[in-house]
Amino acid sequence: MPYDRLLTVVLSRCRGPLLWISAFSLVLNILTLTSSLYMMQVFDRVLASGSLSTLVFLTLAAAGALALMAMLDFVRSRILSGLGEWIERRLGAAALERSLEGTLAGRNERTDALRDLEMLRNFFSGGLTFLFDAPWVPIYIAVIYLLHPILGHTALGAAVALFSLALANNALTGKPLAAANVASRRALRTADAALRNAEAVEAMDLMPGIVRRWEEDQATMLENQASVSRRGALILDVTKFLRQMVQIAILGLGAWLVVRHELTGGP
Repeated sequence: MPYDRLLTVVLSRCRGPLLWISAFSLVLNILTLTSSLYMMQVFDRVLASGSLSTLVFLTLAAAGALALMAMLDFVRSRILSGLGEWIERRLGAAALERSLEGTLAGRNERTDALRDLEMLRNFFSGGLTFLFDAPWVPIYIAVIYLLHPILGHTALGAAVALFSLALANNALTGKPLAAANVASRRALRTADAALRNAEAVEAMDLMPGIVRRWEEDQATMLENQASVSRRGALILDVTKFLRQMVQIAILGLGAWLVVRHELTGGP
């Protein structure tokens, strides 16, 4: 079976596990409200009534919800990691064969299929969870709007700002990251060719030129990676600051609305 066709078949068989991942993500995103709901219930019920039994019950319920959330998150991560490993096992031999065919055909992408397969496995292992959690952001914003429009406007503005920062991060790091990957592949190909033809390189005194070419590609790769790291760190710091400020703003506005009797201390 051709590699592209096999890739399509293998990915189609991942639909069942991904449906389970969607179900886990549904429960997980509901359970992320545990801390907020706990705090609201404590202020609304415990402080108003002075009931320690209510406090104990709420604390045990919150602890159970957090434990369930941790367990489901662990299971979701294990399923995604297992999917990535299963895909690599099913496609590894075919990717190697494609790389060998490329070498025999004189193409430069000798190990590109293997690297792409590794990237796919890493995506399943760590990057796919974002796609399952992101659709819940509008739902959270809608719930906040139900509490009070001012809080909803604040949450919506924060979501837009965070999304803009994510787009800015992609725009600022996309080109340098792509250039770093290209330079890294060129350097690896140069080293691979030199190792496979070591005797000819030595006999024809080609080593200085090969080393110089490898150093140029390696320097390009390191320079672009450093640029990606600097820009990514700046965006990440701004994002962390904004997230903390949003939490403070929501709490401050909530307290202000309670003082004005436009909102209660709990649901």
